[in-house]
Amino acid sequence: MAYAIASARPTTSFAIRALRATGTFLMAITEGASRMRTVRQLENKSDQELADIGIKREDIARAVFVGRYYI
Repeated sequence: MAYAIASARPTTSFAIRALRATGTFLMAITEGASRMRTVRQLENKSDQELADIGIKREDIARAVFVGRYYI
């Protein structure tokens, strides 16, 4: 006896997939720009100001990108 398995996942058009990919790409750029702005702001602080908020200068990137990248 033969069985046929039908896919329950609806197919999406190329245009919809392309728009989703473009949106994801633009969101990543926006998020990256925001995080880099934060890095620059923290780099402009003095060592004492960084110590007051509990960050060492060498840990700025780790503090800003935690959870996003493995650093």
